Amino acid sequence: QIVSVYQINAAKIFDAYDSFSLQLTAYAIGSGSAWPFVTLPQFEAQTTKLIHQTGARSMTYGVAVQPEQRELWQNYTRDNAGWRQESLDFHGIRDAVAPQSSFIYNSFRPPAKPAEAPQPGRDFFMPAWLSAPFANNTRITNFDLFALNSMPAIYSLMIEARNPILSKVRNLNKAESDPESVLLAPIFETSQGGDIVGVIMSTLPWINYFKGLVPEDVGEVF
Repeated sequence: QIVSVYQINAAKIFDAYDSFSLQLTAYAIGSGSAWPFVTLPQFEAQTTKLIHQTGARSMTYGVAVQPEQRELWQNYTRDNAGWRQESLDFHGIRDAVAPQSSFIYNSFRPPAKPAEAPQPGRDFFMPAWLSAPFANNTRITNFDLFALNSMPAIYSLMIEARNPILSKVRNLNKAESDPESVLLAPIFETSQGGDIVGVIMSTLPWINYFKGLVPEDVGEVF
């Protein structure tokens, strides 16, 4: 029963991310936007239900940016930063929007500096663009997702499978933290597939894969 519940819940979560990925592709085609210059309107509003349904801690959308596109991309992010205020407005948050990075960078250690080149083994950048809940993650805009420790291995697996992929479980031996994995889903250039032009990345606690296994009125299980 445990395996069956896990498989059913995992399939539902993967299907939800596949559907949202297709939504991004359809928007790009319908709006006449060329990758990587795609900004989904009302991203916070459109992802809030998905985050609730899947139990994800966060949801980040990153795009593939070639080195020769870098300057154009950085200008694009400056000109289209209004989504950040839009995200706060959706939740009725009146705080001033923190400035976003105006360049692609690869370390959260201050002071932020422009990345000199793509990460080793990559010939392009994968900067984070839209993220939700935005209020919890204001710094991630333009961070090169390839700089994350878990990203190289899971990205390679995703490219091979051309489907959503889960990373290895982390926090297994941390009593204060729930076991979790990173989910990475591909975004395709066309609705029929084609090139992978971006990714959707989420952190998912493993408890979400076993929902429904134990009745809600049962206390702790030892």
